[in-house]
Amino acid sequence: MRELRAGVIGCGWAGQYHAQAYAEHPRARLAAVCDVRPERAETLAARYGCRAYAAAETMLAQESLDLVSVATTTETHAEMVERGLHAGAAVFCEKPLAQDVRAAEAMARAAGARLGVNYNRRYAAGYARAKAWVAEAGRIHYVTATLAQNVPLARTEALRANLPRDFLIFDAASHLVDLFRFLVGEPETLCAQASPPAPGAFLTDLSVSLRFASGCVGSLVCSFAGPEWGQLPIERLEIGGASERLVVDNLTQAVSWCGYQDDVMRTWQPSIFEPTGYGQSMLASVHGWIDACLAGQPPPVSGDDALRTLQLCSQIAASVAAETAQGAG
Repeated sequence: MRELRAGVIGCGWAGQYHAQAYAEHPRARLAAVCDVRPERAETLAARYGCRAYAAAETMLAQESLDLVSVATTTETHAEMVERGLHAGAAVFCEKPLAQDVRAAEAMARAAGARLGVNYNRRYAAGYARAKAWVAEAGRIHYVTATLAQNVPLARTEALRANLPRDFLIFDAASHLVDLFRFLVGEPETLCAQASPPAPGAFLTDLSVSLRFASGCVGSLVCSFAGPEWGQLPIERLEIGGASERLVVDNLTQAVSWCGYQDDVMRTWQPSIFEPTGYGQSMLASVHGWIDACLAGQPPPVSGDDALRTLQLCSQIAASVAAETAQGAG
């Protein structure tokens, strides 16, 4: 059977998972990696026995690649995706798809089915269970989610100064927006508030209320108040159905559900011998995209799909801006 030759642009935290996923897939071969920091590319290449490059254009010109992952910073996504597509590869891009809706629209339109986007929450074991439960639950009345994690990039003022003001919306909250769409469908309306309320201030806390096309209502909270990593839960989701309530703790830690009249709550927890952590969801997401390419099927999360999530995040940002302006007035 033919192997798909793959390359990774960007050898940081996410790019390392992409490289591992290609190296471990039985019908893919990691051929090359590149990074503007040559030492990072060389270290990753040595780990998997592939070639290292310091520039994407050089890698794409010298390698004949079927698949390319773009795991660079958001402002470079549009350029890197275009380069990969121009080289004849199918491209898998980290979220968010682009910095703004207009650029994302152009990317999705140009790429069609050759572009996939990595929203790995869909591949977390707990949320896969929740998706199956929702399919049998009948009417969904509400969905709520909280993500509280002081991500490394937000730990210091010096690093924070280099991030866009709405980093919390487009980086953290976009995961929950996509997850809501995946589980309960499309939001029709939303309104948002954020803190600190001062115009231009770096946002550290966000609250969004939503109503979905199905009539379901929802709320999400994202905050940099939580731990960097560690054992404390950083994420929790709850869904209320017609007769039962389901809760997912920390992506994979536990899934619990109970009827409104039940005396006993049922809980699923993964085996201690079965890897189900965040890293596994990253690997599974890349593998899902590889499998779709091999089968000639559309990507699990398409460019159009990611564009819709970006549009909703832009609406959240606009709602925050309007609320901030009203408060200032």
